[in-house]
Amino acid sequence: MNSSRRCLASSLAGVSHAPRPVLDRARSRPPARSSRHLATAVFGLLVVVSSVAVSSVAAGETAASAAQPAAVDQRFAELIWSVREARTVSRQEVLSRLAGTALVLIGETHDNPNHHRVQLQLIDALAARNREPLVAMEQFDRERQADLDRAREHSPGGSVPDARGVAAAAGFDFAGWSWPLYSPIIERALDRGWPVVGINLSRTQAVQIVRKGVEALAPEEVSRLALRTPLPPDVLLALRNDIEVGHCGLLPAQMVGAMVDAQRARDAVMAERLLLAVTGQGDRGSGSGHAPVTIAVLGRAHARLDRGVGMHMAARAPSLAMISIGLVEFDPSVAPGEGQAAGERQARAFAQADGQNDTSAGGSGRFAFDYLWFTPGIDREDPCVALTHDRTQSNRSR
Repeated sequence: MNSSRRCLASSLAGVSHAPRPVLDRARSRPPARSSRHLATAVFGLLVVVSSVAVSSVAAGETAASAAQPAAVDQRFAELIWSVREARTVSRQEVLSRLAGTALVLIGETHDNPNHHRVQLQLIDALAARNREPLVAMEQFDRERQADLDRAREHSPGGSVPDARGVAAAAGFDFAGWSWPLYSPIIERALDRGWPVVGINLSRTQAVQIVRKGVEALAPEEVSRLALRTPLPPDVLLALRNDIEVGHCGLLPAQMVGAMVDAQRARDAVMAERLLLAVTGQGDRGSGSGHAPVTIAVLGRAHARLDRGVGMHMAARAPSLAMISIGLVEFDPSVAPGEGQAAGERQARAFAQADGQNDTSAGGSGRFAFDYLWFTPGIDREDPCVALTHDRTQSNRSR
């Protein structure tokens, strides 16, 4: 086994999904630990669940109580940018365009309550338009689907199942994900009888991929997911940059490739699960007048069309009607403006932070999202400050 992979996987085995516990553990380590161990411990920031790689190193799973809404100009209360049309659009326009869509990817920053609010509003709005949602969630592993279904079916006296109990039975990580932010969507799905599907690669398999490469998966699955097919050079470069920046530039270069393997496998698995959800829901809603729609709740990096789940989905089902919405925090350093001007400025700021030359397309000329939905941000600490300090102290003690 490659020694770098072994070191990384060993550190990962004890790392929580949430960046804050990761930082707490890094801060409490004895100074004698090397910077390599310190850096690899941050693996959960991006590979396990990542939503922001450039503009916010904190992948967004900090507790809601620690995340305080930031002051924002009221003109930024809601701003939606159509990337393909290069113009601002209204919420109603977006909903109209979702009418004939089979799959909607909604990419969040995990710790921003505003993003969860928009997700639930979109789900409710689609249901009100005679679309029957299937809610697919990154927060549940695919291997726990049977547990999830069983917990939903076994409720006393036919009552609505307890959301927290269902989540616990399906392995929801209450320490890593902030339950108060995710409970409203799960509660709504249980109350309305909407299916809930787990789409994520398990933590155990992610560790094995880091340790052994994609060979940790069954050969048939590796082939089916096309994990040995070389990525376009610019996509590979972008993924490597996402991981390097998302880990504060602290990772040794030889470890980045292992993390790219895990991130790519995670996106491919989630795309496959979503494809099965879309193609397997034909009978759902028949006779009720409701057309089914699969709505994926996942981190923004995963929702990308140019190098995330959307890229894998397009490769496997190019004719599938799919829309990706990236929920983005307003850049407070950008002058407000009104309407189209505000949209142009915020979209340009996002593109620049994202490493794009313009607001239209990302890697290989593909759009990163169909829509950028700007919301107020929240006040959060910069995790890189603590990590950099820890590495400095570790180096001094050697």
